[in-house]
Amino acid sequence: MRARIMLLLVVVAVDSLVYLAALNTGWSGWAWQGWVALAAIATFLAVVVALVLGIWGDELRTLGRAPRLSVTLAPTPDHFQRFLTPGGAVEYDVRISVTNDGEIGARNVELVAEELLVRQADGLFVRDHVFMAMNLRRTHYGDTVTPIVHRGIPRAYDLLACYDPALQQPAGQPGRKELRFDLSTLVSPVAAQPLVAQPIALADAYPSSKPAGTYRLLLAVAADGVPPVHKVVEITWSGKWCDHASDFFKNELKVKLV
Repeated sequence: MRARIMLLLVVVAVDSLVYLAALNTGWSGWAWQGWVALAAIATFLAVVVALVLGIWGDELRTLGRAPRLSVTLAPTPDHFQRFLTPGGAVEYDVRISVTNDGEIGARNVELVAEELLVRQADGLFVRDHVFMAMNLRRTHYGDTVTPIVHRGIPRAYDLLACYDPALQQPAGQPGRKELRFDLSTLVSPVAAQPLVAQPIALADAYPSSKPAGTYRLLLAVAADGVPPVHKVVEITWSGKWCDHASDFFKNELKVKLV
């Protein structure tokens, strides 16, 4: 965009000088006939500038400036929360914030969960083929796109939730066989079976609902006009429940950026 604007201005300037030189047969004071041509050129340039500002005004104002996106997952109540439902059940939520440290606002921001890795017995992380890449949902809104993230004002996205055992199907009964956490993807967890064989494939596998284990979630933050930023969140889930938030997030469900 910058190159096109500079090229346009150079072409206009060169054409104006050539036209003026062609008309100028010598200086003759204020009676010089070239003043008419000069006035016409000045008018033409004013029109060109007005058109440039009208068409590319926003680009010119932000020339050389851009958003700088990242994510934060600080151990604060904003990100790690415990809720008590009207029925008396407990829900633990983990949120992650998109931040902008650039010079201008970031428009149409999305946070996408691209891939999920699962740690195996040998310590290696293997891709979970059951998991399907999709957007995370905005906190309090439920949709996926933040119209603008201003500089210095974080915007929260739901990362995952872990529900009271009373809200999950009890162990030993049909359905879920153990406590799980649910990633807060746009589509709620549904039963699925991968097309490729893998050690973690289960008959009751869910794309975004996971049993005890250690996982790495690959995230991408995207916005208009800027390259996506990639981050990794590590989730360690014991599969055990605790009614005290501090103990739960310290011992049972550990979530951090790596």
